[in-house]
Amino acid sequence: MLEDAWCELCPEVEVERFECLESQKETRATLNDEQEQIPDLSLTVKDVAIFQNQTSMSRVEGLALIRSLNAKQFSVFYHIRQWCLDRANGKNPESLKVFITGGAGTGKSHLIRAIEYESKRIFSPICQHPDNICVVLTAPTGIAAYNLKATTIHTTFCIGKDVRLPYTPLGEEKLNTLRAKYRDLQLLIIDEISMVDHNLLSYIHGRLHQIKQTGDFSPYGNIGVVGVGDFFQLPPVKGRALYCDGVARSLWSDSFKIVELTEIVRQKDSVFSQLLNRLRTRSKGIPMLAEDVQILKRCETGEQSSALHIFATNNQVNDYNMSQLLKNCPDFVSIAAQDYVNDKKTGKLKLLEGSHIKASNTCLTELLLLGKSARVMLCKNVDVSDGLVNGVCGTVTEIIMKETKKFPEKVFVRFDDDFWTNTSI
Repeated sequence: MLEDAWCELCPEVEVERFECLESQKETRATLNDEQEQIPDLSLTVKDVAIFQNQTSMSRVEGLALIRSLNAKQFSVFYHIRQWCLDRANGKNPESLKVFITGGAGTGKSHLIRAIEYESKRIFSPICQHPDNICVVLTAPTGIAAYNLKATTIHTTFCIGKDVRLPYTPLGEEKLNTLRAKYRDLQLLIIDEISMVDHNLLSYIHGRLHQIKQTGDFSPYGNIGVVGVGDFFQLPPVKGRALYCDGVARSLWSDSFKIVELTEIVRQKDSVFSQLLNRLRTRSKGIPMLAEDVQILKRCETGEQSSALHIFATNNQVNDYNMSQLLKNCPDFVSIAAQDYVNDKKTGKLKLLEGSHIKASNTCLTELLLLGKSARVMLCKNVDVSDGLVNGVCGTVTEIIMKETKKFPEKVFVRFDDDFWTNTSI
């Protein structure tokens, strides 16, 4: 667009100009003056309704977020923004495939929020209905999705836990629901993509291919994809990382352009941030610097600390958990797992004996030791939108037992996040 030519020459000045003009518009509205129409920023009443339905961030907050980007972040932001403008104006630009990487504290999540906000602002006017989704922000784990106010990949695209190839197409009923929901989808943002394996990426491509009904030669249903993450961090669980050879190689390494953020903006201690970067890229067998070892030793707390501990094996985890339970909860109770099924003869629930041994893909133990003041952690996503996700920690505040005193009726947990009050399970 001609009005965006100046943005390419002086992007930061243009953002400041937009903010000034936005402030002038608000002043004119107060004085009942005629508002100045700014190309690419002015929205009709219908467009504003759709945009407000897509995001909770105001224009002033969005501009402040964009202005806070550094030079490298802004270059990536503007490249994706230009693609969104071309797509919204029907110019049919080349397919967008970008991988944004960088160490901890380089502002990847900050950049994601700016991209999500601006892309929704651009695409929302071309949505056919206010409830239609034009930009999807997703992540492979519940806690990552909750931190970004996003949804998990499995929930977004109706993908089950057992992701096996060859790809299993979605049934017509669920597919029609997804088609109605994502009929205006233009951009997909995947955070923590280092934990996405080849199989899961193939399923994302397959779902988008089904939803958009595109040809076999259109990766991801001709939807723009932005992957964000750090391959030096956690790899996929029981899967092959995307940088390894695999079935989805053509969907990843042959398609995505890589952009690395290097400026650390979150860690104010430059010495410690440099240490973290050396640990991030250190290979096995290479000795650490003596000064790095000394700095890390000053952070030691000891095994008696209440801080979260990480062990190499499950047996070590169980031993430590048991010692802490005996120390903090002398009046603990033992809760045996119970599994019920419908009895075909009576139509009532029937307790199964020994079913836990045969169960697969379960996150439950056969015997749970629990007590008041015990520290607990969710090991399954219960409700991502409410923050009840895998990895959230809390403290048991009360256990109400049934009359038989063999199984609890309710367990109250106070989670560490201040947002939570007592939650009944």
